[in-house]
Amino acid sequence: MIRLSTLLPVSLRLFALVLAAATSCSHALTDLAQAPIPFLLASPVKPNLMFILDDSGSMQWSYLGDEVVANQYTNTIGYRNSLCNKVYYNPQVRYEPPLNPDGSSYPPQNFNAARYDGFRADSVTVDLGSEFMAWRSTASDPPTPIGYRPDCWAGMQCSEQADGLPNRPGPAHYFVYGGNQPDRLGDNSADDHCKDVGEGGGAQGSRRWTRIQVGARSGPGGSDERQNFANWFSYYRTRMLTMKTAVGRAFGQLDSNFRVGFSLASEPGTDGSGNRFLKIADFSGEHRKRFYDRLYGVTPVASTPLRAALSKAGQLYAGKLLTGADDPVQYSCQRNYTILSTDGNWNSEGEYGAFRPLQVDGRTLVGN
Repeated sequence: MIRLSTLLPVSLRLFALVLAAATSCSHALTDLAQAPIPFLLASPVKPNLMFILDDSGSMQWSYLGDEVVANQYTNTIGYRNSLCNKVYYNPQVRYEPPLNPDGSSYPPQNFNAARYDGFRADSVTVDLGSEFMAWRSTASDPPTPIGYRPDCWAGMQCSEQADGLPNRPGPAHYFVYGGNQPDRLGDNSADDHCKDVGEGGGAQGSRRWTRIQVGARSGPGGSDERQNFANWFSYYRTRMLTMKTAVGRAFGQLDSNFRVGFSLASEPGTDGSGNRFLKIADFSGEHRKRFYDRLYGVTPVASTPLRAALSKAGQLYAGKLLTGADDPVQYSCQRNYTILSTDGNWNSEGEYGAFRPLQVDGRTLVGN
């Protein structure tokens, strides 16, 4: 048996002896404090959380990871299933709409009039029953709608090839794998079936892939998956759409017991008057709304200066960038966190002047 006295620090045992001597005439039991008595606070210290969002151009792409284009799956089955293209529609996943700042949900999308960008109130719509395309680029036919950025960008690899699957408007669809080489998918080998351009193949002509046209009974167990596909198309189809929806839903669980800030990875400054930075403050009311406005309004067009972005966060917590009431650190015991959301490796483009991977002194490079 482990005795309680062996687990108590010496100072606490001495304190207990003094207390016993002072109250020797009383032997009634009492509750033990759940925190060190001298340090009990009227209210807990709220943790700080700086969220940094990668706004590089690759966040607009409708494929994940980069081997999808590197291995030339653009015109194969590989682009059109979630085993080879990790951001493509997966019938086993339920795609929930994003959340508003007050916790209410964005509207479910209409399969026959789904927003091209679910976060834009002025978005053009697409009839997924007849106008769906796996990807859009400047070379696709038709090309990316006016006012929107291409979701497939890699030169000629994001153009239709005569010997590949056509990328023309048609019914929404995806492919289900039934082959015998699942561990080779995406490895660019001779057995990489992500390169297939037809459903046939394999031993004795067995089918590797089954093309599923989205409809009233095409989902798991014969369910109607049109709503789910429409939500994926409008809210999850690209890396940035997925990130906005996921972050919005995750931060919807936080309340005023947290202090939250926002910055784009490419933003070198701390000016909160625009839509690229938001200082850390209680996550409620107007401040909460500003966070969601900035998150949902991002257009990915920049580079990936991730080292500089993290350095800025460190200097922010060190009191080098904002002071006084704007300094996020209120107490020495306060917990301070930074969350960086990105789709890839850092690069040095966009790093300049004081916005570089610097130590707290603002002069010495951190290194890689």
